[in-house]
Amino acid sequence: MKEATGVPQDILSVGDTVTWKGRFGKDVPQRIKILYIIITPEAGGTRIWGTNVDSIPYSKLIGQDILLGIDKGLWAYGSQITKEVL
Repeated sequence: MKEATGVPQDILSVGDTVTWKGRFGKDVPQRIKILYIIITPEAGGTRIWGTNVDSIPYSKLIGQDILLGIDKGLWAYGSQITKEVL
């Protein structure tokens, strides 16, 4: 999300457009839109379940305990995205 000045905030929210790298951060960066945010109880787990939230600080997107639904029909770990938009 952007402030009125056009500078990105330090909060990721559902509906934001961000930069994503597929294949666990190894692919070429792409623009994507966040469809949902889930805080999971098991970092790196194979189940996509947990607590749905509308927003989360970027500082919490370090590991694999945050799952993001993205508009490519996929999901991503929080560590695969950055707030810089291509």
